[in-house]
This record gives sequence, structure tokens and C-alpha cells, in this order.
Amino acid sequence: MKIVKADWEFIDRPPRAGRMKAIETAGRLCYKSESKISAASAPKFVRNLILHQHDAMLEHGDYVFRIKDHGVYKAVAEGMQMLRDATGMAPNLIMTGIGGRPIISGNIRAWRELLQANAGIAYYFAGHIDDNYRFDLPEYESVDPDPRVEEMSYIELEGRERMAHYRMGVKFTCDRGISHEFVRHRQFAFAQESTRYCNYASGKFGAEITVVSPSQFGEKCYWAGTSWEDWESVCTSAEHAYKRMMERYCTAQEARVVLPTSTKTELIMTGNLYAWKHFFDLRALENTGPAHPQAKEIALPALEGFRDIFPDIFAEGKV
Repeated sequence: MKIVKADWEFIDRPPRAGRMKAIETAGRLCYKSESKISAASAPKFVRNLILHQHDAMLEHGDYVFRIKDHGVYKAVAEGMQMLRDATGMAPNLIMTGIGGRPIISGNIRAWRELLQANAGIAYYFAGHIDDNYRFDLPEYESVDPDPRVEEMSYIELEGRERMAHYRMGVKFTCDRGISHEFVRHRQFAFAQESTRYCNYASGKFGAEITVVSPSQFGEKCYWAGTSWEDWESVCTSAEHAYKRMMERYCTAQEARVVLPTSTKTELIMTGNLYAWKHFFDLRALENTGPAHPQAKEIALPALEGFRDIFPDIFAEGKV
């Protein structure tokens, strides 16, 4: 059994490494197949996601567009409302007009949903979207980029525009209990290491489970009547039970029932800066009540990382 400490890292820091790489990184995390990533592997991987309808991973890449024509902006706003009226829902796209500058953004899944709805407003954007995200939608095959719309980079966003349209991805290494708390922040896109498909009894994982050290215990200290030795003993017993089940030809998804809450997982969260401010309010700064010690253990240093990049947004007293 391996014991590790909770940790965090950006999966891409400005300038962003590229939406397709972000999607592949998130998708391969689930099965722990990151070793297959190469300089040319992302397009094929993304196309396979689309063919197999694994749309959730497409939420880790996005497009930001500036609408240069007021008539187009009005048509898009009205078209989105018509979609809501007709279907009761609309693609999860964000529109702002701060300072008279119309901007619309969303993840790849949301843009595909707009294209699949075959709404007239989709043609304003279809020509700007990479073929790898719409190869299965022949109606847009010959669409040219509309000059009244232009793609924006994150560095072009100003002031409050960044809060709505600037999206950051973070990978947390934590235990399963903390991941259950984090995935309740529904404004984010998630990708998580899968205990259904990861066989920890295999050589790929060193034939052992990995658990996260519970920070509230401290080193060899007692906490709430439970000792470090007791915790370690329970985790070791769980590992033995897991291996016995795998030896008896159980599948990983069957054997995982004995894994402890302390089992290590990796979780990628991608969201805009509004979502991250709310996350840090709850998990780092405890503005709504005490945070779990192990959540705060990684949320606080992550907040410091955001402060380094966005000092005007995440400075003390502003979050």
C-alpha cells in the first residue's frame, strides 16, 4: 500500500496549451492512460470521444467569440431564447455585453449542442469551430467563417469579462471523500480517475492501492479517538480484500466496494473564474462555515496559485 499526500496542480496555465490537449488530458485521466498522450494523439482521441458519445470530456475545452455586428448579437440572443421556449433548455453558453462589447463563450459540448439543434444562429459560429469537433455534422461541412464573428484569446478579455469567459483547469489529488465534496460544485466540468476500470491489483498500479494521508491526524498523532495505526491497519486490510476479490476473477468495479474512503483519486475541475471564486469561498476561506480539513489543505494553496495569476481578482479581501 502506498501513502501519498493530497496535492493540486494547474492542468494548463496561461497562455492555454490548447483546448484539444485539455480535453485529451481530462479524458485519459479517467482510465489513467496518460502515457498514450503524444504530440499528435489529441485529434483522434477527441473524435473517438464524439463517436462514442462521451460528451462530458468535451466540457474541458472551449471557444470564446466576440460578436462584432449588433444585428448578429441581437439575433443570437433571440435565437437562444427561442431554443429555451421550444425545448425548455438551451446550450450552456454564456453571453455578456460588458462595456458594449458582445461576447459569447462555452465549452465544446455546448457548441456541439447548438450545432445539433440546427438553429439558424449556429451558422454564425460553425465555420470558426475546428472540423474535429463537427466532423459528424455534415450540414456544416462547407460553412465558411462568418466575418461578423471572431474568436478571442483569453488575453484579450478585460475586467469582468474574464470572470465569465476565462476558464481554468485544476487537477486535485485527494481521497474519494473529498472528491465527493468537490463534485457538488456543479458549475464545473469534471473528470475523475475511475475505480470501475482502474485495476489496482495490476502491475500498471504496482499491484497496490494508493491512499491519501489524512492531514487531520498529523504524524503519529491521535485525533477524535482514532490513531494513525488504526487507520493504516484498516486501509491495509481493505487492500488485502481488494486483491483477494481480483484473484477470484472479480472485475474492478465489483472489487472496488471494499476500497476505503481514503483511496487516492485524481480529479480535474474546469470552470470560469466565477465558479472558482465560489469554490474558494467554501473550501478555502470558509465564508459559509468550516471546511473539511483535507479540502482546505489543497484548496488554500490552489487559491494562492490563482492569486499569482489573477492578483486583481483573487487578492485577499476580494474573494
